Amino acid sequence: MTENEQMKVISNNLFGRLDIYATSDEITAENVIEELNSALPYHVQNLLQEDFLYWYRRNVQPILNRTKEVRPEILNIVQENHADEIVTFKNGYFLTKPAFYVARTKGAQDKVNRLNEYLYRSYKHSADNSAVNWFHTVGKGVILVEPDRGNDPETPVHAYALDPRSAFVVYSLKPGNEPVMGVNMVVSDGNARFDVFTKDMVYHLSGTSTGRMMTTQVNHDFLATAVSVDSMEPNSLGLIPIIEYRYNSVNMGAFESVIPLLDEINNIVSNACDGVEQFIQSLAVATNCEFPEGTTSNDIRKAGMIVLKSIGENKADFKILSQPLDQTQTKVLIDHLKNEVYRICSMPLVSEHGRTYDTTGSAVLANSGWFQADTASRNTEDLFRESNKQF
Repeated sequence: MTENEQMKVISNNLFGRLDIYATSDEITAENVIEELNSALPYHVQNLLQEDFLYWYRRNVQPILNRTKEVRPEILNIVQENHADEIVTFKNGYFLTKPAFYVARTKGAQDKVNRLNEYLYRSYKHSADNSAVNWFHTVGKGVILVEPDRGNDPETPVHAYALDPRSAFVVYSLKPGNEPVMGVNMVVSDGNARFDVFTKDMVYHLSGTSTGRMMTTQVNHDFLATAVSVDSMEPNSLGLIPIIEYRYNSVNMGAFESVIPLLDEINNIVSNACDGVEQFIQSLAVATNCEFPEGTTSNDIRKAGMIVLKSIGENKADFKILSQPLDQTQTKVLIDHLKNEVYRICSMPLVSEHGRTYDTTGSAVLANSGWFQADTASRNTEDLFRESNKQF
């Protein structure tokens, strides 16, 4: 299977990341290896899709493997990276300033203010920004919180954003789906190390891995397996410190649902550039023409003009095959696809001059997509608030 075919396999199976569930209600030293190995295949499936989405945003897209059978020497590869545009807009629109907590009762106001100060010192706002960037890109973000390693009373905790391709949470099948363990995985040179957090214990496991992960090259051969428990220690927090943040209820990235449209935009723009170049480098057809001995097609092309002489009834003819591409219709199609991308992704439409459509009153908000952008952001805010309660 070629790399382009592998990319298509992943691209055609993007339906949001899986939530992972445990078969046991309690994780112990006796079953932690079994439960982790049961969860890893689902995480690896998520990982491959997250890796594809991560690099897709960074311009590693199927158009890079474009080929042509007819006139392969004219091959333009043009990318309009709307994936990054969508994520960048979503990041800025959703989290314009650090998230903070508010008191619901007057008596708790001083404690909540102190909590917000602690979180500011703990770099929670930076972790929030990274988690939001991750879930807009791949559907999920992950934050780890831990006590300050230096026991600084002014900064009692620290928050870190983890790579969701490495970190994940496993949930209970009981109503409420409470988390039963959080996992952070590190892979290097065929070895795998897992830190597994439960409410009571922290387990450090080692294992094996095959294949590659986190690479620009798509691969289906990655596999990780836990083999042994190396050490364990009590979890002083009494809670699972790894928290998942979601962009939407099905864990899809912000541009994931429109990838077929984005690929088609790249394809049409690349073909349009080919059409312009092929018009400039049009093919020539000579009928009943006699050229001096040793004359090649390159000589004729370089000459720019030739003189023909008809002999008898055989009329000499020399034509340039040129059929210019209808760029107007092409632009209409590209604009339609872009509008659909913005509409599906709940983004405001932008005119060619960089201004939103419509110019007066609420029509700007309603018809330009700002209401849709605000509605989508509110949905994400509800999920963000739920994860922040866990934090």
